[in-house]
This record gives sequence, C-alpha cells and structure tokens, in this order.
Amino acid sequence: MHSPHQPEHLPGHTIQGRYKIIRFISRGGFGETYEAEDMKTPGLICLLKYLKPVQDIPSVLEVAKKKFEQEADILKRLGNHNQIPTLYDYFEEQQRFYLVEEYIDGQNLSDELQTKLKTQLFSEKEVIEILYDVLNVLDYLHRNKVIHRDIKPANLIRRKCDSKIVLVDFGAVKEASRVVVNAHGETFFSATIPIGTPRYMPCEQEEGRPEYASDIYALGITGFQLLTGHIPTRNNKEINWNGVQISQYLKKILDKMMSYERKKRYQSVRQVLDALDTLNALNALNSLKNWFWRIFIKYLPVLAILSVASIGLTYFIHTRSQDPLVKARNFFDQCLELTEKREYETASKVCEQAFTWNPNLPEALVYKGIALTSQGQLKNTKGDRQSANALFESAIIAYDRAIAISQTRYALSPTHYTEAWVGQGNTYAYLGNYEESVRCCLTATKIAPDNHKGWLCLGTAQLDLKKYDNSIKSFEKTIELACNSQASNDKDSVKDCVVAFNNKGDSFLSKSKLLNSKQNEADEAIDKAINAYEQAIQKSIDNKIDKEISHIPRTSIGNALISKRPPQFEKALKAFEEALQVNKNYEPAQKGKQNAIARLKQQPSTQD
Repeated sequence: MHSPHQPEHLPGHTIQGRYKIIRFISRGGFGETYEAEDMKTPGLICLLKYLKPVQDIPSVLEVAKKKFEQEADILKRLGNHNQIPTLYDYFEEQQRFYLVEEYIDGQNLSDELQTKLKTQLFSEKEVIEILYDVLNVLDYLHRNKVIHRDIKPANLIRRKCDSKIVLVDFGAVKEASRVVVNAHGETFFSATIPIGTPRYMPCEQEEGRPEYASDIYALGITGFQLLTGHIPTRNNKEINWNGVQISQYLKKILDKMMSYERKKRYQSVRQVLDALDTLNALNALNSLKNWFWRIFIKYLPVLAILSVASIGLTYFIHTRSQDPLVKARNFFDQCLELTEKREYETASKVCEQAFTWNPNLPEALVYKGIALTSQGQLKNTKGDRQSANALFESAIIAYDRAIAISQTRYALSPTHYTEAWVGQGNTYAYLGNYEESVRCCLTATKIAPDNHKGWLCLGTAQLDLKKYDNSIKSFEKTIELACNSQASNDKDSVKDCVVAFNNKGDSFLSKSKLLNSKQNEADEAIDKAINAYEQAIQKSIDNKIDKEISHIPRTSIGNALISKRPPQFEKALKAFEEALQVNKNYEPAQKGKQNAIARLKQQPSTQD
C-alpha cells in the first residue's frame, strides 16, 4: 500500500513511457515535483510536476481537465520569455495532470537565504537588483493578462549560467486542482483552497480575488525577507521594521508594495520600476558625491596646479553638453504647451523625455504629474475608475521623484516645489486618501505660506475629512491670498478665489447638517454658506469668468435654500435655473431642479 508520506513516483519509474524519474524534489498542496529525463531526447533533463484534483469524480475531472489545458496553453505561450521555464509538454494519465517543464540549473532564493543567514543577509544593492529582475518578468506576465499568484523566494531561481532570476511554479495552472462538486452535483472552484502561499498572499488573494497588485505585494514581502531574514509582522496593518538599516526611499517603496490595503499599493509593475529608477538615481548621486570628495582631498595640490587648464576643460564640457540641455528645454516647452492644450497623455510622455535629457530638470516631473492627474480626472468623469486610479498612482510617483531630487540633488524653485506637494496632495484626495492629502498640502503651506494653492489644497482635504472649522480657516486664508488686487490679474488665481468662496460655503453647509438639534446655529451656518456662494458668484462676474464657473456656486445656493427650515423651494428652483442658464449640462443643477419641482408639487397637499 502506498504511504501518504512516500512520493507517488520512485526513481526509475517511467511515466507515459517517456519520462524517467531521476529524483523526487518536493511536495505541495496541489501535487509533487520531480527531476526526470526525457527518454525520447537522451540527456534532456526536465522538471515533471503532477497535479491531483481534490475529488476523483467524473464531473470534477472533466471540468478540471478543461481548466488544466487552458492554463497549460497559456504557460506554453509565456515560455517564450527568457526568464520563464519553457513548457515542453502536458498530458493527463490515470486522473492526474502532468506538466513537463525546462529544468533550471540554479539555486532558489530560499536556499540562498538559508546560506546567507550563516554569514550575512542580502545587501540593499542585491535586493534592488533582484526586484528589478523579477519586476521585468512580472511586467511581461501582466501585459499578457497573467497573474503569477505565488511569488516567494522558493519560486525564484537564480540561474547558474547567467545569475538571472527565473520565475517558476505559476499558480494559474493549479486552478484545475481546486475543482470540487457540491451536494447538488454542481462543479465550482473551491474558495477554501486559495492558490498561493500564506503570509505572501494579500487579503484579496486569500479571498480568491487575485489582482496584478497581489503579485507586487508578494514581491514586497520577498524583498523584506531577503533584507531581514524573516517575513514581516504588522502592527495595526503597518509593517514592523524593528530598526532595520536601509535607505528611507527603499523602505518607502517596500512599504507601499506590502500595503495591507490594495488601493494604497502600487497598481502596476511600471510604477514600482519608476520608483526604483528614482532610488538608483539618488544612490548614484550619493556615490558620485563621496567619490568626488575623496578625489578632491587626495589631489588638492595637483588641482591647484591644473586650475588654469580646468577652465578650458570646463568650457569644452559645457559646449559639448549644450545639445542635451537644449533638447531637454525644447521637450519641456512642448510639455508645457501640451498641458495648456489639455493633451495630457502626450504631455506626460514629453515631460518624461525632457527629464531623460536633463536629470537636473525635476520641473519636468512636476508637470508630468500634473498631466497624469488631469488625465486621471478625465477618466474619472467617464466612469473609468480603475484607469483613473492607475494614472493617479503614476502621478504620485512623478511628484515623489521630483520632490526626492529637489531634496538631494537639484533644488526646484519654491513655486515648482510647492506645486509638487500640492499636486501630490490633490491626487491623494482623488484616491480617497485624505489623511495623506492633508500631510502633503500642509507641507506646501509651510514651504510657501504666501502661496494660496497650498491653502486651497489643505482646505479641500480638511473638508473631505469633515473637519469643517479647519477647512473654513484654510479657505479664508486662500481667499486672503488669491482674491487680493495683485492676484486679480492672474486668471488662475481668480478661479481659485471663486473656488475658495464656494468651498467655504460647502464647509458651512456641511457643518449646518451636524447642528440639527441646534436650529438657530444651523440656520446661521446656512446663511453664512449662502453669503459665501454669493461672493463666489460676484467674484466670477467682476472678473468676467462667470460663464465658466458661476454655475457651481449658483447650484450650491439652491442646495442651501432647500436645507433651510422651512425649505425655500421656489427660491431654490430659481437658483438651479440660473445655474442651467450658465451651463445647461451641469448634472447637479439638473437634479436639483427636478427635486425642487417635485417638492413644490407636494406642497399643496401638505398644506391641506
């Protein structure tokens, strides 16, 4: 009788008359893995895996076989990538499903880690190289709509011939082993058998809903483990680093990769690669600085002698470097022009080109962030929330890169530095991360207390967090700065002035709804809201932008009048109609008008 602890196949056993077992390698929840020789191709060593369905029932086997064949076909196609094992063959024998894969001669990172634990752990540089290697393969997988589902050190093999990391043991094909039948004879994929490895799986994967960000999470856990020697623990969903000495920027990247909440994670591999590119640029800069000072001190006497020659050399280098600088400036000018024309998708790419030609032009990254945020807003209005969020995440990375460079290498102007923080703050708000939004906007107000944009950003985030007294103060500061006579010549400032008055009104109106038990205070707050909306309208008229923006505060007045006790439906209806005269397609005004008409029709019966 076969022992449950004994491998299913012993050395020398031949499967399908072709694959001769050399040795047993491992057993997992879905089957076993062996090293084998292909007898039809003498000398060809391969990896043979068998997957065993949970239930030996004909209906289960039929569904499992179809799923196995579908996923195996996908794996065969993916094997064209140099860092994914080639799938040679797949077949069914005696109600078991077999995969025959390329054998990778090398050592997996789990074994490598065990060896290093005896001496020293992976260095930060080594981990970054591994992350790059794996991310580039994941990028290929995700572009082919495949989620690996089981990223961990044991499934990352460092190939002996070139030290490249090869991804093995894809989770998708294991779906076939999860097919079960219920009491009604219906077949389905068991959610109680998640594909993946506990502690490397994020919550959505444990619930049977893996996403591309699930692979990013698992790779983040792997990176942490290679650096520290253990899998991370959490305190209130936050990763415990326990004094691990690594650069703050790498820590920030890994923290975001390992975020408990999916929406706070990187949403694409490209975003992680962009963040790592920035980290590498910062590391290279620090190395260059250290090298420069060592050389400078060592050769100071020689440098003094050669000072005259250096002037000529500097002139030569400066002349030779004009070309990339000119190209960068041309790209940056195009970037600004395209952003102005609202061609945001092209603008973001051109901005990146400007930065590529001149890495000391972080302004280009700021405007790339602005273009990506604006593009995300457009996607949002069309109901494409997933694409919008991906663009918002990319925008935050662009702002992050600009801020990091400004802090370490080439300082942005105060205006652009503030724009980076404000842009990041507004973008976090679009993602619903209002606490982070407040942090960024508050930083902007500290950098440039006389720049109204930081205060407008802060007030908006505070309003979203329902901190109405704080938001009112921030909007009043915005009004003080954006509505003065100096700013009145700047159309952008004038618009922000109108928005600040409108948002101040929204703060008062929202506050009134918390004062239901104090009717007098609630009425007073509503009156203050209406007053702020009226000032917003007047400012838009005075500055001849009422046709662009006044429909918003006019609609807000209508909502405020309905909130009064008793509601003033006739006046509200008039306000909504005035808003629609400015913008007939403004949906909140359309809905407000319909509501006011419906409520007016109900009034006579109420009076009876």
